[in-house]
Formats: sequence, structure tokens, C-alpha cells
Amino acid sequence: MKKLISTTLEKERWDPKDKDKQRAWCKEISERVKGRMLEIQPKGFKFIVTTIINENLGQGGRADMASHWEDCDTVAQEMWANVGRASHAVQR
Repeated sequence: MKKLISTTLEKERWDPKDKDKQRAWCKEISERVKGRMLEIQPKGFKFIVTTIINENLGQGGRADMASHWEDCDTVAQEMWANVGRASHAVQR
């Protein structure tokens, strides 16, 4: 997930007014993470990917998700940050 997030956001510029671009980043990251998970394990699992991107103004923040329907369910998450923005992707 770290590599997918980095390659999507590393050259982008943050504009707090451009909500469409922020939605597009979240959608792209989520689709790429889910696509990669389907390459690794194409059958027998359902994947839920949630991506949140916030402007980094020095404040604290955290996002978590845990939905366990079976004992073997797991959650993976990745936090990516640079000077101007932070992204949090959660894959279940």
C-alpha cells in the first residue's frame, strides 16, 4: 500500500479548494490497492478499501476500521505523510 500511495501522491500539489482532485486521489488509491489485493488473492475473499486524505496542518488525527465477521479476518493500514498532506488507507 505504501508504494501505491506514494506513486499516486508524491508529485501532486495540494489545493484545499479542489475537492474533485482529492476525491480522484482517494478513488485511484482505493482502486489500485483493491486491484493489487485481487491479484494476490483473487478468490474467496472480499476486500474493503477506505482512503482518507487530509491537509496536514500539524494537528493530530487518526482513522481506524475494524470489521471482523470471522476469526480469520484481518485489517491492514498504511499512513503516508509529507509536508502538506497525509493519507490513510485501510484495507480489510
